[in-house]
Amino acid sequence: MNTLVSAAMFAVLTTTAIAEPITIFISGNRSETLGLGIPAATTIISANDIEKSGASNLYELFSTVNGIQVSDSSSGGGNANIDMRGFGETSQSNVAILINNQKINTTTDATVWNLHAINVDNIERIEIIRGSSGVLYGSQAVGGLINIITKDVVGDNTSIKQSLGSYNAIETSIDLIRSFKNIGSVDNLRTQINAYKKKSDGYRDNNTLEVERLDLGVKFDQGNNITTLNLQSLHDHLQTPGALNAIELAANRRQAIADHQGDFTENKTLTISGSHKKTLTSSTEAKASFKYQTVNRTFRTGFRGWPANSNSTQDKWTFEINPHLTTSSKFGITSYGLDLNSSNYTLSSGQGNAQQIYAAYIQHQTELTQKLNMTTGLRYSKVFNDLYNSFSTPTSAKPSNAFFVKSLGFSFSPKDKLNLFARIDENFRFAKVDEHTNSFEGVGNATGISLKDQNGRSFEFGVDYKLNKFSFSTALSRLKLENEITSTLQNGFAENLNLDQSTKDSLSLESSFTLKKNLKLILGAEFIDAQITSGPYAGNKTPSVSDRTFSLKTLWSQKQNLVHSLSAKWTGDQYLTSDFTNTNPKLSAFKVINYNLSHKIENWDLNFKVENLTNEQYISFGAGSGAALGYYPAPERNFMISAKYTFE
Repeated sequence: MNTLVSAAMFAVLTTTAIAEPITIFISGNRSETLGLGIPAATTIISANDIEKSGASNLYELFSTVNGIQVSDSSSGGGNANIDMRGFGETSQSNVAILINNQKINTTTDATVWNLHAINVDNIERIEIIRGSSGVLYGSQAVGGLINIITKDVVGDNTSIKQSLGSYNAIETSIDLIRSFKNIGSVDNLRTQINAYKKKSDGYRDNNTLEVERLDLGVKFDQGNNITTLNLQSLHDHLQTPGALNAIELAANRRQAIADHQGDFTENKTLTISGSHKKTLTSSTEAKASFKYQTVNRTFRTGFRGWPANSNSTQDKWTFEINPHLTTSSKFGITSYGLDLNSSNYTLSSGQGNAQQIYAAYIQHQTELTQKLNMTTGLRYSKVFNDLYNSFSTPTSAKPSNAFFVKSLGFSFSPKDKLNLFARIDENFRFAKVDEHTNSFEGVGNATGISLKDQNGRSFEFGVDYKLNKFSFSTALSRLKLENEITSTLQNGFAENLNLDQSTKDSLSLESSFTLKKNLKLILGAEFIDAQITSGPYAGNKTPSVSDRTFSLKTLWSQKQNLVHSLSAKWTGDQYLTSDFTNTNPKLSAFKVINYNLSHKIENWDLNFKVENLTNEQYISFGAGSGAALGYYPAPERNFMISAKYTFE
């Protein structure tokens, strides 16, 4: 930690100015109300940035973003791990991903996000908080938060996009937007339909991916009332090739051994969501949102020497309601509301949970002086579980728990272009059903609880600077956790456990230069020390976390509508997942360089993308214990070309 502190102090002392505070940042107070800036390290990725990157999914987009580490065991991109601040395998339960302020993290089980649900072409911007957001967003917003804001429906147009790529990849997307005015009492009615289909043979054997997604959306205005309704039907099927040992990897990194030849995962997901926003008074705005989602999963997962000969099923549903209010007064801006969540999970092997989470929160931002702002917040959250596991003794338990967390932050702007922030944010996450049922002691011991819920406290400090064509930002943080929930391998099977105490220290730096009117350079680096500080693994590093990454991005606008983008990221070595003893060989460091050419010609949008330009043979994910080590090779050099035509 001393090294990180010294580096941060050097960065601060050599800085003379910083980026202006963000005034409209939805993730800062859960509304579109003008704010006072959030005392946290933040990043915004615009629709223009996404377009220039050529990314077709979030895995591709985040693979070169500073401060984010990604890994993928299936080569499909839809089930990738997106990690912030050093959680490794459990990042999907410690990094909150939202679409328009609604989490896509599941509360029922520890499966990763289904990133196929996100239409990258419909993203207006992505707001990233590289720090804890436990007070404002609750359980799972521990290491960071990613809020995907979708585009507003405007005008009338139809677009068709076709993409062709390596591994016989074919992607087709059709978008239809229509707007109507003055229909009865409705001032404006806007509709959007998007149909998407993808098929790919995948990088490895037994790695075929098929995705079908249909999105229907409607938005209508009645005076100061704005209502949105959305429906999504998603069907994805992925063959999972499994891990290879070192000998198999050297012989043929694209193979799948016989024990995994029939493995697959298939999801059928239906999501219905909506919101209603109303201006109550000149100073108070109210918004209520809801989401109902069902997921029916069928899968087959074999083990080395033990191939699966039958399918398993997993069924889950979630319903949540989130009323929220924002009030502005001479004392500042107050955001407050409720998060109410009910979910149910059933696994065909004889496990299940009915879970309810009820929470209330409040955050207040106030201007203490012309240069100093303060943000404070409180959240109370309680969980009720009704667990069942036919393989444990006892077979059922009803654990409940509650957390009361607080936050305090300050933002100081001594000069126009200079901003400093410091804050403390407490956080937590409730254990999920499969974490309870797959713990060492089953669903309950004599007290009725075996796996504890996780809680922590985040200390963050940062500086932002901007001067003409140059900008610089740095953030230093320490995250102290108690009962961190993680998993390890026991006899080839995953078992969940609590780490008594752990810390995650991080230092991030980023700088951008506009060298010429048409040439921009962005440099980034992150250093992480994720360490277990007590218990049987005390002094060891958290597996699946690289302690340093470096990124570089260049944007060259050769002409007004012709842009070249070159991005590179170097990721340091890391211990394999589940290697809490830190005794196995590490995954080697690797670099990934991507190139994209985007060209606009009247109504045409053309893209040519090359991923892994240098044909690096690398591994971003591996797992094992003892002598049983498994590796999941990442794709080599691959290409994609796409063309989009818009009818206006």
